[in-house]
Amino acid sequence: MPFVDVHGVRTRYRESGAERAGTPLVFLHGAGGSSVTWLGTLRSLGRTRRCLAPDLPGHGQSGPFPGGTASVSIEAYRAFVDAYCAALDMPRAVLVGHSMGGAIAIEAALGSPNRVAGLVLIATAARLAVSAAVFDAIDNHFGQFPEMMAMTGFSPSTPRDQALRLSRAGLQAPQAVVRADFEACNRWDARERIAAISAPTLVMIGEDDLLAPAKYGRFLADRIPGARVVAFPRTGHMVHLERQGEVVEALSSTVPCDTR
Repeated sequence: MPFVDVHGVRTRYRESGAERAGTPLVFLHGAGGSSVTWLGTLRSLGRTRRCLAPDLPGHGQSGPFPGGTASVSIEAYRAFVDAYCAALDMPRAVLVGHSMGGAIAIEAALGSPNRVAGLVLIATAARLAVSAAVFDAIDNHFGQFPEMMAMTGFSPSTPRDQALRLSRAGLQAPQAVVRADFEACNRWDARERIAAISAPTLVMIGEDDLLAPAKYGRFLADRIPGARVVAFPRTGHMVHLERQGEVVEALSSTVPCDTR
């Protein structure tokens, strides 16, 4: 997998369909995750679109922010994504964000609208409040954190062994970074700003999502001008893993592919 220097952060990323024309899609993972969560999506969608997925600083195989976890915020991740796209000579991109990645994509659309050709917001919200139970699990039971996420992050209709396997594989950051991610989510609030988003927006929600309930996704769609919603029944927070084929189909058929 390739690496690129982004403002002093040695950044590992995955890429598929590098030879495809049109606006690239940049996939942003959630708290504590990495680009590994997008492997299947990139493999399928790369047949028709150029797709890239970085490991955010401190996640996967990317180096940390120069300032360490004290530098972590949704706004700092947004600046990182801007710099990442510039480093790879992508003046415009469609941003596809899951959970915390969706918050980063929202900030990018608000702060750098000319660079964002479209938004795909998966299982996210305009305010990502985090419960005290999540912080307690990170601080005092981090070894069991994947098990907790398997219980709360997936629909009850998802086989438990599959949910646990995906949760264990999806945890790709050390404890301090995971906590900093959730603190960043808890501080962030864009509810009063999202009506200013001008990028074409697709919102994907899981009807069984306990972490970013479906009503929060519908709030996004109601407030962002022209936004569309795709709702998945019997699906939890990990929409892109539980309904990967349908997510790929929606991305293939509805996401803008301009050539500016």
